[in-house]
Amino acid sequence: MFGMDNNIYFGSSTASALADNTWRIGDDMAAGISFEQYDLSGTAWDEHFKVSENGAEVQSDEAFYLGDPATDGTWRMIRSGDDLLHQRRESGTYVTKQTIED
Repeated sequence: MFGMDNNIYFGSSTASALADNTWRIGDDMAAGISFEQYDLSGTAWDEHFKVSENGAEVQSDEAFYLGDPATDGTWRMIRSGDDLLHQRRESGTYVTKQTIED
């Protein structure tokens, strides 16, 4: 659904742009495009991913996955404190293979 605010909305409900777990893509008003999810319990939009002239950004507690996050053999890069971890999923658990320390 295309909103009057120039965002694109999609998710489990097309009846309301403010339904729980609705997603939107749009201009973040700071020279970028954001990918956000609406959380009804917090009644707010949570930004999960942003692309701008500076590159791609995720929140500090989220990861970049190379493959399906639920499949063994998938790699991910995630921040832990000031460190960057490279992890591989093995037997259902992500195992740290390299740590880049601050």
